Amino acid sequence: MTIAGMAIAGMAIAGMTIAGMIIAGMTIVGMTIAGMIIADLTIVGMTIAGMTIAGMAIVGMTIADMTIAGMTIADLTIVGMTIAGMTIADMTTAGMTIAAMTIDGMTIAGMT
Repeated sequence: MTIAGMAIAGMAIAGMTIAGMIIAGMTIVGMTIAGMIIADLTIVGMTIAGMTIAGMAIVGMTIADMTIAGMTIADLTIVGMTIAGMTIADMTTAGMTIAAMTIDGMTIAGMT
């Protein structure tokens, strides 16, 4: 599936499974997202290829009970990211370690 210029507004996604999916240059392989709520999500110029995120804008996004299993992220680089009013709760990742992560002065702690 290929989706270009995706816009999701006021939408609730539960039990979502993405496998080998390409969204506007974004490639997600073997990723499972359960109990995820996305509201007013806008992604522009976002590409994940060798774990590089550039020109990403997230406004009013709420992520609850997000689980990523069997996912490996190496050499992660985030450039030009803007996050406004974002809330992340109960985020669990298996086989992935995120330490000392700071986004625009907002510190996300307890993520291992």
